[in-house]
Amino acid sequence: MSMAAADPSGSVRSACEFTADLSHLVFDEEGTVARENLVLSPELRVDETHLHFTDGASLFYWVFSFHWNGERWHGQLHESRHRDLLITQARAVMAGFLPFSRFQDTAGLVRTEQEHYSTDDLRRFGCRYRYEKLGW
Repeated sequence: MSMAAADPSGSVRSACEFTADLSHLVFDEEGTVARENLVLSPELRVDETHLHFTDGASLFYWVFSFHWNGERWHGQLHESRHRDLLITQARAVMAGFLPFSRFQDTAGLVRTEQEHYSTDDLRRFGCRYRYEKLGW
């Protein structure tokens, strides 16, 4: 599958630069990529990528980066519920309500759950999220 992506700065990149965690999946059709950088704070960044396929299917994922007091977690999320959970927990860490270790435990559980996702799972998540976000 060949893809190119344009980020908000206008530069074009190969999709493989930021889809390494999807390398075990196979997509037979061509598609395009839209990417949005969401910098929520200097410590918390979430980048959304939306893969558009020619058959109308969609696939979303988020690259999540959080660092706090010398600790760091970086990962890729495939469900909006996981993104929302980890954003909420990261904000609780920054506010002093939750230790970073608790955030890391939750992130580890999310990563374990995602290890078993198939291409069909990701397409289903993409269709659901596209409908919630875009209404179609």
